[in-house]
Amino acid sequence: MTRKNHKRGFNLTRSHSEAIAHKTRMGFNLIEAAIVLAVVGGVIGTIWVSAANMYENYKVNKTVEGTISTVRNIQKLISWRDAEEIGNIQNIEPTVVAAGCPPNDWISGVNVKSPVTGDLNIYSYKSHFDFTFYNIERSTCIKIIMKLSALQGTAGYSRGFGLGNIIVNYPNFSTNTFPLTHSQAETACTSATGNAVSFAFAYTRIN
Repeated sequence: MTRKNHKRGFNLTRSHSEAIAHKTRMGFNLIEAAIVLAVVGGVIGTIWVSAANMYENYKVNKTVEGTISTVRNIQKLISWRDAEEIGNIQNIEPTVVAAGCPPNDWISGVNVKSPVTGDLNIYSYKSHFDFTFYNIERSTCIKIIMKLSALQGTAGYSRGFGLGNIIVNYPNFSTNTFPLTHSQAETACTSATGNAVSFAFAYTRIN
């Protein structure tokens, strides 16, 4: 009788130990799974941020390239004399669209849309014309004004592609000294999502 009870007790103890070991193994597996999920989540997060930055840079580059090509086409199309006849503070979007000055993917009916926000106005002021982008996110605003000012390379309408002035969130920031530093760009682009940026370009033909 004693042997049977001892045998049963041993069996119970062994079963209990195996159960504990099984639970321990399960717990370790759950910890491993949590670590794996955390690592995967971190990788996905990094990829997501990197992809977002790449897409933003793509839009910025498209905007800068499209702006320069459109500006040069407008300068070929409209002379100083033409601008005098057009008059001051006149919307010339329908004119430049009809002449095919902007890239095709910037054209929406008779209006011009930018890759960064969709909101873009082009106005003539006799001696120059303005590109005004609205509702630009801060990081995008910083990149655009730095890139365009760096490509111009020097102050004044006479050099580069005719960029004479940059105004951000009028009347908060204005400059005709290029290129802008990152610190200047950060000071200019103060709004998280609602920056308005104007670039003034010269008409380069007299007749």
